[in-house]
Amino acid sequence: MQQIASMKILVIIPNLGMGGAERLHINIANEWVKNGHEVCFALLRKEGLLLETLSHDIKIKNLKASRIFSSVFKISNLIKEFEPTHIIAAMWPLTIISSWAWAINGFKGKYFPVEHCEFNDAHLESIGSNKIFFALSSICLNISTKIIFVSQGVLKSFERKTFLMRGKSAVILNGVKLQNQSLTVDRVKKSKKNILALGRLSKQKDFQTTIHAFALALKQRNDMILNIVGDGSEMHNLKETVRMLGINDYVNFAGSVIDPTAYFLEADLFIHSSFYDGMPMVLLEALSFGISIISTDTPHGPKEILSDGQFGDIVPIGDIHNIARLMLLRIEQPLPKQLVLSRASKYSIEQTAMNYIQTFTQ
Repeated sequence: MQQIASMKILVIIPNLGMGGAERLHINIANEWVKNGHEVCFALLRKEGLLLETLSHDIKIKNLKASRIFSSVFKISNLIKEFEPTHIIAAMWPLTIISSWAWAINGFKGKYFPVEHCEFNDAHLESIGSNKIFFALSSICLNISTKIIFVSQGVLKSFERKTFLMRGKSAVILNGVKLQNQSLTVDRVKKSKKNILALGRLSKQKDFQTTIHAFALALKQRNDMILNIVGDGSEMHNLKETVRMLGINDYVNFAGSVIDPTAYFLEADLFIHSSFYDGMPMVLLEALSFGISIISTDTPHGPKEILSDGQFGDIVPIGDIHNIARLMLLRIEQPLPKQLVLSRASKYSIEQTAMNYIQTFTQ
């Protein structure tokens, strides 16, 4: 194998909150430093529970930027100071701002914006944009060395909204840390089956569907508990739904958890009910623990990850009755653990980190 020279990689990201994109870039960067590369994280704000999961060998620069669009010169100054050989920025519109900062510095080094989420109208509205502004501003990403997309679906959604030059894109699938299969927990026989849902508590993730489906399934058997791990703007509304359905004793809101391993190890079933995704990290994490999965058929991600239902159940978006039916089925008849784990092996973080490095050298 050809020896790859050590690189100086600058990672530009808003913060290190509990999102899947943040977790992915931390895990990739930790792999890079293991392999002898120098890495610096530029954070618009030095905050987020995932800060402590970043390797101590990685530098952190706090840009103290109150707004994304006011950070261009701070990013530019850091690029000039750090002199990276390779720059990546995650998530629009920070990818746009970082491309401007790179241009101000005379296009030194190589620049790779990374886009994680489907560019549909709902997503653009959620990030305070509109179709015209997105289409016009995103054209400038064509100056990048190459734009990285986390799935073919995200790439296609980008192409539908704006102009993309031929040869300017690369698709690199997300990766996850594969679990040590000897990892177990000492526990007594459970009196209740554990169903797990994990992620940012936002409207996009549609935990309402999971809760309503769980309440429906409880009418058939009441030896189940739903653990919801995460935090976000919908927390109050979700708790109110649980109260109105009269299932408080069966739903646990765990809040943000830095390392959800214990919840995955205890889970009998994982539910993912988003409206849309890019390539959901939570599905990869569930696969890595060998857990049976029920996921909504969001336009991009789940079908690819679960291979059209071979490695997990896929249902229409918002289909409460079908999710409830499958909850009851998979509690009794889980998918074989080794089958699920075999799919996880395709998405190792080591391979993903190497795919980025190989893209950098092309």
